[in-house]
Amino acid sequence: DLVAQPAITEIVTLECVGNEVAGEAIGTAEWQGVQLKSLLDKAGVTSQTQDVVFHAADGYSDSLTIERAMMDDIMVAYHMNGVPLPLGHGFLARMIVPGHYGMKHVQWLTGIELVSSDYKGYYPRKDWSDEAIVKTKSWIMDPQTGDTLSVRKQFTIQGFAFAGSRGIHRVDISTDGVESWTAANLAPPLSPYSWVM
Repeated sequence: DLVAQPAITEIVTLECVGNEVAGEAIGTAEWQGVQLKSLLDKAGVTSQTQDVVFHAADGYSDSLTIERAMMDDIMVAYHMNGVPLPLGHGFLARMIVPGHYGMKHVQWLTGIELVSSDYKGYYPRKDWSDEAIVKTKSWIMDPQTGDTLSVRKQFTIQGFAFAGSRGIHRVDISTDGVESWTAANLAPPLSPYSWVM
């Protein structure tokens, strides 16, 4: 039934809420699926609806406010990089919620429920953020920490920056203990929701 609906495709970077600085729990993919808003319109949202709850096959659940859920950028995804979702990424279907940490991107989706109360998912019940908005951060990937650099030879500093759906407009780098800063060269973003190299 999902595949029969009009599809949308977007490149989105996902990051786990528990990702450490320079951690590997972040990645970018092309996602294809159905716009959540179109499904909710067909289901018939009422004025009593406060939250939209997403249920997963493993018992996990989380929610979005109805205002956030009705925005155009959220999808129920069934393809990743042009193929059906791998099991480790939420097969058969998962949520893609740009700008929010992975806890809102519920995987192994089994149901979507409209509720008239403020639903708290697993992490919010543990006093984590209920909104889970991605924080702005950057990583220097090359040279790696601990690499020995000669002051007499040139080298390139490379990395990426990510700010969820807010985008990255500038990155400055200091090589002298923050005495001075140099603007980095930014590659064009893959989408409004992806990291920037």
